[in-house]
Amino acid sequence: LSPDKKAVFREAYRVLKPGGKICVSDIVLTQPLPQAVRDSLMAYLGCIAGASLIEEYVGDMRLAGFEDMEITTKQAFDVLACDDPIVAGAVNAVEDESEVERLKTTIVSATVVAYKK
Repeated sequence: LSPDKKAVFREAYRVLKPGGKICVSDIVLTQPLPQAVRDSLMAYLGCIAGASLIEEYVGDMRLAGFEDMEITTKQAFDVLACDDPIVAGAVNAVEDESEVERLKTTIVSATVVAYKK
């Protein structure tokens, strides 16, 4: 978990040789999180509140110089079916039922492969 993903991608790009490849798996978002989750320390500890929108994540990699990106989005992380007390604490902070339901498809695991030309 890094609060400065841009710096992480810049450094990864710097140390790779030309033609080098990076493969990163991370928790990303398909849409913004409800404010209560974004502000939740429990969600941050559970690596949810610190997650980026997938478009921003890929954009940060492009900004660092990476090219030819391949994105694989895995199954959404259904926070309602999770038995982790940290994640449950974050979800319980959301009062709007429609926002809670929306969380089922908001948090996904993605793998991104990119290259340094």
